[in-house]
Parts: sequence; C-alpha cells; structure tokens
Amino acid sequence: MTEDSMKSGALLRRALREPLVHFLVFGAAMFVVLGAFGEEEASRPGEIVIAEETVNRLSATFEATWRRPPNRGELDLLIEDYVREEIYVREALALGLDQDDAVIRKRLRQKMEFVAASIARAIEPTEEELREFFAENVDKYEIEGAVAFQQVFLGERPSEARVAEVRKALAEGSDPMTLGQRTMLPREVGLSSAPTVDNSFGPGFYDAVIPLEAGEWHGPVGSSFGMHMVHVTNRKEPAAPDFKKVSVAVRDDWRRANIERIVKMNFDRLRERYKISLPGPDGR
Repeated sequence: MTEDSMKSGALLRRALREPLVHFLVFGAAMFVVLGAFGEEEASRPGEIVIAEETVNRLSATFEATWRRPPNRGELDLLIEDYVREEIYVREALALGLDQDDAVIRKRLRQKMEFVAASIARAIEPTEEELREFFAENVDKYEIEGAVAFQQVFLGERPSEARVAEVRKALAEGSDPMTLGQRTMLPREVGLSSAPTVDNSFGPGFYDAVIPLEAGEWHGPVGSSFGMHMVHVTNRKEPAAPDFKKVSVAVRDDWRRANIERIVKMNFDRLRERYKISLPGPDGR
C-alpha cells in the first residue's frame, strides 16, 4: 500500500466521523426515498400558516408550566419548535411512517373518543333527566346501614363442647373480655358499615351479623379467621336517599353515563360505514 493511499484512507475515515457528512448522507437517502413517492410530490412546495390561536395556545402552555407568560424570545423559540414539529409530521406522513404504528393508532383513537366526549360534556341535564336517572339507580345512593357488636373469638375449629362452655359463661354474665382465644381482631366494634366490618373480619361477615337480634349472644358465626360468638349492641338500618342531598353525585354520575352513551353512539354510527371482513372460510 503506497503512502498516498494510506493518507487517502485516513482522510476518508476522518471525514466519515464528521457530523456534516452524516447529514449529507441522510439527506441523500431521504432524497432517494422521496423519489420513490414521485418527483412531483417531493418537490411540491408547502405552506405552514401559524394562526393566532396557535400562538395563544403555545403561550398558554408555557404560562401553565412556568407560572408566567413567555417573553418575545421564548415565544419565538416556541413558534420555531412548533414549525419544526409540523414539518417533521408532514414529512413523516408523506413517507407513510404513521402506518402500522401502534402508538400513533392508539393516540388517534383517543383523540376521536375525546372529540365525542367533549360534545357530551357540553350537554347540561335538566332536573327531570336527573330525577329519572336517580330513580333508575336509586340503590347506588342508598344510605348504607351499620352495625355495632361485641365478639368472642372461639378459634378456627372449636369443638362443640368449647362452644357450649363459652355460650354458658356468657349467659351467666361472665365478662366476654375474659373468654375465648386471644386474637388481634377487635373485641368490640362501634357502628360500622359493611366495607369496614368486612375489611376486619373478611368478606360476608357483615351480612352474617346484621340480621342477628340485638341484646343477646349468637353463634357460632363464621368469619375468614374462624368462629365467633356475636352480641349486636346497636344497628342502623339502611335509609332511602333524598334526591336533593345527593343531587351533586347524581349529576356527576349522569355526566359520566352520558359521555359513555354518546361515545358509543358515535362509534356505532361510524362503524355502520364500514364492512368488516374477518379471516375464515366464509370471510366473516
């Protein structure tokens, strides 16, 4: 290998490390790709119009982040960044880079659903509609009941003799705090709703306790931990809700339900415009 060829090789390797060369190579590749989409399409000039509302939106986003409006220089940078984004988006779409992209597809779906939801959010319900919705879903707003009780833990599988022994002691007036097995479960529970009771004793314990007659010991009653003697000390029955007291919650629930309904209606309308062909012997 001659000295001249060695120098030429060194210069070539150095040049390949230069960013400008990388840019030129990328540009040449893009030129070839654009050529594949047609010379007319690649050379057609485009126009990007920056509307006043776009500038206002960029400024508002900046102010929401930094708690102050942008100065002139910052606003110019925001606009330039928007232009850069717009150019890249247009060129990417021209190259078909949005095709088969799961992220882009999901985002477009979200935007379509957001448009339909925005329409629904602008609809104000009448009181008649709210009362009708309330009547159809009254169980949801029912004021839940509560129960207070004492319990003596008998263990996971107490014998019949052990149950009879504790029952007899309770009937004779023995202090329940001195009976049964030691446990981390509360010996006495104040007025509590079903979620609170079941959170401590396991699912279904509230439903097992609530029908018990107050003022006497019952059992054994099963929980997730074992068996109990239970003495109901107080009970608050469920109460029918008053519309005026729950009207705010009813309005919120009506809005959510209406958004779901309109989004579904919109999709169903759009779906009617398409014939869906699925893989299979009959094409369905």
